[in-house]
Amino acid sequence: MTPTLEHLLEALRAHRLRVGVGRVPQALVSLEAELLTALSGTGRLVRPVGPAVGHGERVLLTTDETATLLALSPRKVRGLRAAGRLPAVVIDGSVRFRVDDLSNFIDSNKETT
Repeated sequence: MTPTLEHLLEALRAHRLRVGVGRVPQALVSLEAELLTALSGTGRLVRPVGPAVGHGERVLLTTDETATLLALSPRKVRGLRAAGRLPAVVIDGSVRFRVDDLSNFIDSNKETT
């Protein structure tokens, strides 16, 4: 499958969330901005990065966004939450995951060789 501009944009966003603010090379930040500009001129739906905090980073992610970030299925993410292994925030019935909690989850699940 050939990646589309939307796929590339989502991959850049996921990478930025994984590595954190200030650790993404400027070339990738510029590429993300160029992709947003290119897609906004096509009439395609381009979702904003989300609620901005500090350097434009999102604070909360949906189950689907969390699944994409962790390279898991949404069902697996829901299972991890139900088992108490993945903390979540519930706002008016909507489940969201804090980016900081996801970073801690990733760090706590690293295998040592």
